[in-house]
Amino acid sequence: MKLSFKDGKELEAQEVALAGDCIRISVINQVCENLVALFSDEERTAKIITDDGKVYDGYTNYQGISVAPGMIYTVTMYKEGKSIDQRMTEMEKRQEIADAALQDLILTTLAI
Repeated sequence: MKLSFKDGKELEAQEVALAGDCIRISVINQVCENLVALFSDEERTAKIITDDGKVYDGYTNYQGISVAPGMIYTVTMYKEGKSIDQRMTEMEKRQEIADAALQDLILTTLAI
């Protein structure tokens, strides 16, 4: 399958797998450094279209590449603001707010 990027660049891929806010793109016969350069470009990856018409918008957060036997590279991309690290940071902030609210509730209850 052929992938077309926002800037017109094309890449031959074996598979594109969607899992929530994450896509995994498997390719062969590529140089790892070239893939890193391609998928690290947020402007270029803002829109990826497959030759069968599927459109992947906003997957600009490059997470990394894994290599399987046979030199199959799998690139992992997240939608902006949806990577695991970003979600963990967001959850930690929410937990801090919840803890503060609980503490306020406890103090209010004790004061009554």
